[in-house]
Amino acid sequence: MARIVCIVFVLVGVFAPVFAAETPIVLRHEGEWAVPQWSGERRAPDGQTWREFWLDPERDQDDSVVVMPFCSWDPATIDHDAILRTAGSVGRDGHWFGVDRYGRDIASRLVHATRTAVVIGGLTAFFAFLIGLAMGYAAAFGPGILRAIVDRLTIVTMAFPVVIAAVAVAAVWSGGTLGTVLLLTAFFWPPIARNARAELRRQRQLPRIETARSLGYSSWRILRHHAGPELWRPLLTLTVFVCIDSIFVESALSFLGVGLGSDSISYGGILRDGRLAALNGAGTEQWLPAAVSISAFVLALHGVAGGRRSDFVQPRSNNRNSASSVA
Repeated sequence: MARIVCIVFVLVGVFAPVFAAETPIVLRHEGEWAVPQWSGERRAPDGQTWREFWLDPERDQDDSVVVMPFCSWDPATIDHDAILRTAGSVGRDGHWFGVDRYGRDIASRLVHATRTAVVIGGLTAFFAFLIGLAMGYAAAFGPGILRAIVDRLTIVTMAFPVVIAAVAVAAVWSGGTLGTVLLLTAFFWPPIARNARAELRRQRQLPRIETARSLGYSSWRILRHHAGPELWRPLLTLTVFVCIDSIFVESALSFLGVGLGSDSISYGGILRDGRLAALNGAGTEQWLPAAVSISAFVLALHGVAGGRRSDFVQPRSNNRNSASSVA
């Protein structure tokens, strides 16, 4: 179940411009079919906006077909009429979760916030995995001076509280999405490096590793064919936890106002706007959907990580049980 939820969130994040936009997915007008989202058409054939064309009552008379996305509002579009209403109407011209205090559709912003979480979490985990693996291999097989440098660098980096250090750096340096990914990667690679170093140092004494090194095999070949089978699973599990932590930290930075720029949409930004609206007398509808979404995404990732951890823990217990039964 956790994997299915993760796949849903990833698909929503990847295809956010398709699921939440004012441009139709498929259009048939005057007998011709078109895909406006692929062609980049910003206006309807008669010069109207796509929403005006979709809601035009005369459109049904000329046999036109318009397939709109699930959230037919752009996340940056302001609906001035919806601000005056207590809640957006549910329907083809409404808002599924209402609007925020600026009149922006909450459902559309949630879809694009999921895209931000997937991008930030995925890229941070990917780069942290690569850097951690390289540092761990250097600390396990490198010369003595290189081992000492990597060990001290790992200890110093892990000594900083991640959230406090990230807030301090982000407050004076804002690099957008790429800058946030690099910032989080700088704090999240040490756990992977420490575990890779410990596992590789254990395997370094094994006969198959010593034989491979004596034969002059490359580092990549040793990692892939000799040390990899017992190394990838725990590192991939840690990588999932890095993805979870990066999503949390990025949301915290956006909530505090020092994360991504004003043009980016994040769970933390939605929660911040909802909190300000709640302080001004609004209900929980402006922040509750974002809280439920990020909680469901993180819990699903925890379930995937727990499943991967049981994959490499359970076989060992089975081997011990079988050995004891044979004895």
